[in-house]
Amino acid sequence: MEEEARCILRAALEAEELDGSRWLARLRSRFGSGLILSSLTVAELYFGIFCSPKGRKRESLEDAVQAMVEQDFAGRILPFGVE
Repeated sequence: MEEEARCILRAALEAEELDGSRWLARLRSRFGSGLILSSLTVAELYFGIFCSPKGRKRESLEDAVQAMVEQDFAGRILPFGVE
């Protein structure tokens, strides 16, 4: 598990050098369809987008995150809460 966390962190740090689709492809090649997101992570992604200045880049990021959440991670987003 610790090695997986390092891999994800390393990929995130390299994300500035890769476009979003290549970054996601790299994670998929490493973990397959076992990737999941927490609802908190999704909220942080949208918060970061909405804090950025309006414009084409923000719209592009919003579209990419929405597609990722709805298509790539459909059914694989962990809810927030304690059960």
